[in-house]
Amino acid sequence: PIKSSAASDVYKRQRVNILNKSTNNFSQEDLKKLQFKYEAALQVLKTHLEILIKDYDMSNHTKSVEHVNARIKSIDSALGKLEKRNYDITLENLEEHIHDMVGVRLVCPFEDDVYEMVDLIKSSDLLQVCHEKDYIENPKESGYSSYHIIVKVPVSFKDDIEFIDAEIQVRTLAMDAWAALEHELQYKSNGSVTKRERDELRECAQEFRRIENKMLTLKKGLR
Repeated sequence: PIKSSAASDVYKRQRVNILNKSTNNFSQEDLKKLQFKYEAALQVLKTHLEILIKDYDMSNHTKSVEHVNARIKSIDSALGKLEKRNYDITLENLEEHIHDMVGVRLVCPFEDDVYEMVDLIKSSDLLQVCHEKDYIENPKESGYSSYHIIVKVPVSFKDDIEFIDAEIQVRTLAMDAWAALEHELQYKSNGSVTKRERDELRECAQEFRRIENKMLTLKKGLR
């Protein structure tokens, strides 16, 4: 069985401790400025992607994306990531080493839509693609599947233009459902999912993929 409240309380205390340790390394004013930059980058990225997708869909008479999710990673989560990687907890290290503070997720109906959206993003004149990882072709050991792209987003401020890192994830509805369930199980168990449960999660991912491929075959037959 999966444990819940006690484990999550420990996790919350650990995050509070990280924030407390970091207060001497930067001012609240510096933190606000950095958060503003991330908020601006998210707004630019989300708007740009929505325009690209709508233009693509109108040209191809299709609906390639079911929904778009956007978020800025919490500061305590990012600082915890720095600590885990043995970096000093500073805003400079956060900017240099955490590339997914700004995140947008595109959830598509089918796998072929995912790769259409990946090509669309890579053809953008606005975004600079820095790194990409295809976890659909090469799923993680857990069964996780998605396509990840790290981009630099140009944001025009009063005095200059800054290029801010962001992560775009593109996945199918089935991949998104599996990831949400897996995340919930990991959170409730504070990462202590048993081997049997990990094996079952991996089997579920494979079953999701099998059903998804069958649905894709049906879709192609209806064209």
